[in-house]
Amino acid sequence: MGEQLNKKTIRLGIAGALAALSLAGLAVPAHADADDPMHAIPIDAYSNAVAVPAAAGLMQLTNVTEPIVTGTFVTGSVMKVTAGTWSEPSDKLTVTYDWLSPDGKVLASGPRFTPGVSDVGATVTVLVTVAAAGYDTAQVRVTAPKPVTLRDPAQTRPPYIQGTPTVGKALTVVPGLWARNEMNVVRESYLWMRDGVTIAGATGRHYTPVAADLGRKIDIWVTSTLNGRILKTQGAFSSAKVAAGTLSSSTPTIVGTVKAGNVLSVSRGAWTWGTAFKYRWLRNGVPISGAWYSTYKVRTADKGAKLTVSVTGAKPGYTTATTTSSYYSVR
Repeated sequence: MGEQLNKKTIRLGIAGALAALSLAGLAVPAHADADDPMHAIPIDAYSNAVAVPAAAGLMQLTNVTEPIVTGTFVTGSVMKVTAGTWSEPSDKLTVTYDWLSPDGKVLASGPRFTPGVSDVGATVTVLVTVAAAGYDTAQVRVTAPKPVTLRDPAQTRPPYIQGTPTVGKALTVVPGLWARNEMNVVRESYLWMRDGVTIAGATGRHYTPVAADLGRKIDIWVTSTLNGRILKTQGAFSSAKVAAGTLSSSTPTIVGTVKAGNVLSVSRGAWTWGTAFKYRWLRNGVPISGAWYSTYKVRTADKGAKLTVSVTGAKPGYTTATTTSSYYSVR
């Protein structure tokens, strides 16, 4: 009973092997007999029937044109890298990018990188890794053409001139405002102009118009620099021409005893520095002939009259001013 069962099992195994050979399109040995275990298929008749190809070596990708790093290389501005060209078409390639600091630290991945303040002074590199089916993975390292620099600060308000253009009154340029820049300071230099012509020596924040400026336009050119490099040169312009100045003046007084035969003098009081003066003595409000000096000898004709003196001040670029003293009765 057991022997019959073993023979049946062997016959089933042989029958299955024959069927597999037939489905594979291979020849079945003529002497193979599933019912006769003594005439089973020899092992070498099907052990090499399906050949397995040997593993082939991977080919090498060749870089034809090198990747290129582009951008302005300043903080906050995007840098880009190209894949370059390779010995296989781009549509068959898988490309990855790693942006590296000089010490090899990975800063970012992908074809774009935006440097920050911590990257200032560093020349970054990009490791470009390329893969394709059937090829060994290839890598190319490219370096940015220059180090990262700090982005120029943005100007939030331009400079302007403060004050009314008037002879004798100082004008001031209010510096422009720039966005916060913790690592650097924007500096400004100034050049004042009269009708578009440079005013010699006028290079500060303040300028006081003089007589030569009367009726002219006063403007200023402002140059903003960052670490010695010019960021911007721009003009700040006046809206009006320079007007005449107003003299500072005082009411004069008569000094001396107002009596016939006595010599009187004038105390002018405080006036604008550089003012030139003229005098006119008056009797009862009428100019006295020949009395146009700073001193006056009281005449007999002045007895009982009211004596006054007028002071006229003049200075180039200023409006002429005249002031008159109180009257003094002559004894």
